[in-house]
Formats: sequence, C-alpha cells, structure tokens
Amino acid sequence: MTTPARLQYLKIKKQYSKEILFFRMGDFYETFDDDAEIVARILEITLTSREFGKSNRIPMAGIPHHALNNYLGKLINKGYKVALCEQVSDVSESKGLVDRAVVRVVTAGTIVEDNMLDPKTNNYLAAIVLGDEQAGLAYTDITTGEFFTSQIPLDKLDAQISVLDSQEILVHNTGVINFGDAHISDLPKVCASIENSTKALLSHFKVHSLDSFGLKGSPLAIQASAGILAYLENNQPEAVAALNTLKSFSLETYMVLDRQTVHNLELFQSGRWGDQDTSLFTILNKTFTSMGTRLLREWIRRPLIEIKTLNERQKAVGWFYTNSRPREKVRKLLKKISDIERLINKIK
Repeated sequence: MTTPARLQYLKIKKQYSKEILFFRMGDFYETFDDDAEIVARILEITLTSREFGKSNRIPMAGIPHHALNNYLGKLINKGYKVALCEQVSDVSESKGLVDRAVVRVVTAGTIVEDNMLDPKTNNYLAAIVLGDEQAGLAYTDITTGEFFTSQIPLDKLDAQISVLDSQEILVHNTGVINFGDAHISDLPKVCASIENSTKALLSHFKVHSLDSFGLKGSPLAIQASAGILAYLENNQPEAVAALNTLKSFSLETYMVLDRQTVHNLELFQSGRWGDQDTSLFTILNKTFTSMGTRLLREWIRRPLIEIKTLNERQKAVGWFYTNSRPREKVRKLLKKISDIERLINKIK
C-alpha cells in the first residue's frame, strides 16, 4: 500500500528516469530512492527516510526551494541532469493531492542562473549530425540568443569542437570524435529526418524557405539546428523564444585552429599546468564588459583570414588607437554598462 503522493512521484519519475527529479513539496525540493542517495552524497546533505504507506519507508533528501541555485551547480558539474517538478495548482484551492509537473530540465548547456554562469565565457549547447564525409554542426548560447550552424568536412569537426568549447553536445554516435570535457546527450529523434527537421525550423522561424539562412544544400546543418530546438523545447521551453534568428558560418572566413595549436600558442592557458594568467587572452584582455570579454575570446579562437573584414576591424581599432579623447569617453561609458546581451534575454 502506498500514498497518492508516492504514486504521483513514481508516475513523473518514470518519464524522467535518467534525470534526478527534484519533487516540490511545500517549501522544499525532495528527492527519493536512488536520487536521494546521489543527492545526499554530492551535496553533502542528510539522507533521511519517509514513510509512504504502512511499512514503506523510502530514502529521502531535500533542499529548501529558495536555495536551489546554490546546489544545482554541484550536480550539473558532476554530469547529472535535474528535472524540476513544481506544484502547478493552487495548494489552497486543491482538494486532495496538488497537481505537479516538470517545468524544466536543467542541463550543462541550458543553464540560465547567473551564479552558475561564467560572465566571461559563452555557455554553448552544440548539436552534431554526422554524414559520410561531412557533419552538421549547430550551437547556441541561450543566455545571449546566439544560434549558428554550418555543414563542414568531417576532418574539420574536431577543431570546431575545440574552438567552441561547448558545455554540452548533442550527438548520436560518441565513439568517433574527441568531445573534450563536454557533457554528452542524445540528439532528439527529429534529427533523423531531414523532412521533419526542415518543418521544425520553418515552423519556429515562421518562414517558407530556409534559403535566407544560408542553408540551401546543407541538410546536415538543418538537422543539427532542429535538434537543438527540439532539445530546448523538451528541457528549457522558455529559452526557445530567445532564438529568433539562425546564422550560418563558413570556415573560409577564419583560420581553423585545432586543440594542439591552441595549446601550443598558449592562447588561453600557458605552461605545463595550464596557467591562465599568462595566456595571450589574459595579456590582451583590457575589456570592461562581459560582452567585450566574450567577443575578444571569440576573436582569438577564430582569427580572421578574410582580408576585407580584417581591414575593417583593423581600421576601427586604429581609429580608437589614434583618437585618445573619444577612446577615454567610450571607456568610461563601458565601465557603467551591464551584460546587456544576457539581460535582454531575461526580459524576453
């Protein structure tokens, strides 16, 4: 014999068997069974038990709901996903059991909490669809609304993964590529069909053709992009609206640097122990905003080789270099600016 609350929990847990289920009960998120043992160990909190029916004591561990952000990061960093199950009906008006539903699944690539994000780096979620000779690569940072995709040769994929340094990668076959330290998740089923993938993108962007996104003749890129949208719809629905455009990128506009080259040039880490303080990025980084820091990191990771764009950038930098008064005015203004990119997406 068990209680209605236990039956409700088991029904929801069956749908999220691979995630740790945070089950809202009053002012606490409770976890049960194996989830409770994992949570208690990693978060270093007390493992207790609770009786659900006669002679049916269940392992339990919980945290206050207002302290959620203080604990989530520890679980995500250990490679776990957390499904947040909230009370979705008014407790005061509910007769009997309160309604509950999972409103969000927190993963490494779908984090939006400020205390879990590094303001100086992008938090990329990437998707990869492999073909015989090419691969579709799409990536997004849902905190800034960036969404890019391309279809590239397979022998260039490893370098692109290294450049992106994604927190989470969606892929079918994990045995053929070096994914570094990224968390790996399964691609949604929509990616298996170019027809369904195309329909998904057309519907999301409310367009009749994907040609304007530079995706003509790039079925793998379309499938990878659709995979990201589907993954977000399943796990972080509120983030989907922030992705209001999709940009294709080309390897012909910048130099592709593989992992070894990035390491040897000490772009972001230097020395045997990976010291960041003496890396090229740290030496060059004189930015005043988080947005500027992220942009500089992107520029160093992807050095331009297109002469026209290079000249335009050089001309802009040269103007600030030779005009000290306007430069100082801009510097003072930049010091007062918050992270507009991420703030805008919170408003959306």
